[in-house]
Amino acid sequence: MNKTTVTEFASIQPVARWVSQLAGSVEVLFAVLTLLGNISFIVVVLATKRLRKKSNAFLISLSVCDLCSALFVSSVTADAFIRREWRLGTRYCIAHNMLYPILSVVSLWITASISLNRYISIVHHERSPKLTTKLTITLAIIFSWILPMILIGRNFIVPGASVYSPISLRCLPTRKTTFSMIILIIIPIITVITSYIVIFIYVYQSRRRVQQQQRHNQAWTNNQLSQQVLTKKEFHVLATVFAVFLFILAEYIPFSILVNLYGKHGRFPEVMMLSYPLNHIGGVINPVLYVLLNKTIRDAFKQLIKWVTRQHSTTDHVLNI
Repeated sequence: MNKTTVTEFASIQPVARWVSQLAGSVEVLFAVLTLLGNISFIVVVLATKRLRKKSNAFLISLSVCDLCSALFVSSVTADAFIRREWRLGTRYCIAHNMLYPILSVVSLWITASISLNRYISIVHHERSPKLTTKLTITLAIIFSWILPMILIGRNFIVPGASVYSPISLRCLPTRKTTFSMIILIIIPIITVITSYIVIFIYVYQSRRRVQQQQRHNQAWTNNQLSQQVLTKKEFHVLATVFAVFLFILAEYIPFSILVNLYGKHGRFPEVMMLSYPLNHIGGVINPVLYVLLNKTIRDAFKQLIKWVTRQHSTTDHVLNI
């Protein structure tokens, strides 16, 4: 950290113990729920034949992103908050400080990729089989991971890129990544919003076409109707993706604004610390959204719960014998 920042922090007292331990406890809770929810989701998708579709590779990638955040960011932050010290050395201080923005941006880019995939499937459904192949989906996922790693990671491959702050009880960057972050955030946001606007304009116009044709008593085949009107299943997919997108923005942007306004000057450290766990609530909520908004996933989760219950009952019966 530069000398000016150290001087600014020197006169500020660390946050109260109860504040850091409360924030650390919430981080632990979020990490555990994120691990349980996302591991269960991945198991359900891989174990259910109806869910083993190429498009669900995006959702699995999002779950992997949330798992990485729980394992390598939330759990480490919780340890630092509760013990009020950094125990993992300088190298992981840099890695930890780098992982949070990378994983947040990866989530955004994967969501943007899903939106483009939905746009092609709905608006250009005739060309969709050629454009949304396993190869293109794999390349989109790889690109969504590699690009943030390069653009954000390059700012941390220097000595002293991060330093532990005894006031905020976490690692802080010493180099600005503002330009890279703006580019990495604005592009997927524009992609998602544009894709959804075009999709809903297309759906609106298609429904009007269907209504006009029906007024003229022209019959439509089921295949023609499915191509012109958004199905209930497709609508649920769109709603799930957009909800995930909104939660990613809601958990990342407000905290980033707080950091830029107050965090760099050491102001309101209690508020900053208590708001930090909210950055990781998306990993808890995403599996819940998948279940609530997708009947197939919901039914698969019910089957998983029944199977676990049966195994537990069988184990108890054997032990009683």
